[in-house]
Amino acid sequence: MAGRTWSELEAEFGEAPRGWIDGLADPGANLGPPGGETGRGFHARIDTWLNSLPGTAEVAAFTHAGVILAALRLTVGLRAAEIRPGGIATLGRAGEDWWLTRLTVLGEAR
Repeated sequence: MAGRTWSELEAEFGEAPRGWIDGLADPGANLGPPGGETGRGFHARIDTWLNSLPGTAEVAAFTHAGVILAALRLTVGLRAAEIRPGGIATLGRAGEDWWLTRLTVLGEAR
């Protein structure tokens, strides 16, 4: 699916591609593109990564909005609608407890 426009995907799959994107945002969804990751699998992967982080070290992760949104949902239960490019989310952790210390949103959504 990589490298294709929305128009190309919709021409081949109809409305399904938008459902795939919505499914990725849902940690319980078994929906995903053909041969691709489901929402359940995506969130499980992010959860595994979060739990692998040392509890006492500072870690910087530069990633796309989907990973940030999943991390916010899994750690502090925040269901943000959008993270713009250049946005910053800072989380703190003590043992199993997470908290949001900063969320910076840049620019206006258009």
